[in-house]
Amino acid sequence: MSSRRLFWLFMMLVAGVASLFLAHNGWSRPAEGVLQRGMVPLEGVFSKVADGAGNFFGALADLGKLRKENERLRQEVDRLTTLVAQMQEAKEENQKLRELLDFTAERKKDEFLVARVVSRDTSAFAQTVAINKGSNQGLREGMSVVTNGGLVGRVSQVYPTAARVLLITDPNSAVNTVVQGSRAAGIVSGRLDGSLVMEFVQQGDKVDKGNLVLTSGLGGNYPPGLLVGQVKDVAGDDLEVFKELHLQPAAKFDRIQYVLIITNFLPMKLE
Repeated sequence: MSSRRLFWLFMMLVAGVASLFLAHNGWSRPAEGVLQRGMVPLEGVFSKVADGAGNFFGALADLGKLRKENERLRQEVDRLTTLVAQMQEAKEENQKLRELLDFTAERKKDEFLVARVVSRDTSAFAQTVAINKGSNQGLREGMSVVTNGGLVGRVSQVYPTAARVLLITDPNSAVNTVVQGSRAAGIVSGRLDGSLVMEFVQQGDKVDKGNLVLTSGLGGNYPPGLLVGQVKDVAGDDLEVFKELHLQPAAKFDRIQYVLIITNFLPMKLE
């Protein structure tokens, strides 16, 4: 064996004996304390890392709860928005029905049935609406249909639970009318564009813009005194026998939701 190897073997034996001697006499404890003190900072670091991980996963759990709460609140807002819209619609409908009720109070001799407009056909070829009342509720063809604003038309077709109303703006409609005040008489009919024209008014009859036009009751097709419209223009040459009145309809046909059918008046003949 070489001298170098003998030297290192000797040193290992000396180190082993020294260790046993130090341990036997308790001199190794300070070294252990030093080691333990060195581990304290590392334990703090590991503790902080563990706390950070816990906080991270806790934050993820809170985020999930917040998302669920936000979704619940969003659904609640949607529900309340829908409820407000429904309440507003109900309020507007109640207002319309109240106005119809006020109108019926003004015509105590007439009997009325309320109906809802369920569809419209206001093309260039037809001016009609469908309502949700029919023969089961006592409707018959020819009955007059009004709103609180004025005359709408007459029942033209009847089914068990529905009916069709021919509007006075339809070219096939004709209403005997008079101008309020002067009592100038004529016939109001519709045009393809949905306007109203009063024809066959005597040239000598006094008519001014803004005059109201009412049903005359002549011919027995409509009860008298129903508002038809207001004069907005007078046409016709002085040399002609008749003049023509252009009217602003009293009823707002594009906004009709409810109508009244006069059930105690039937025409003598259909127009």
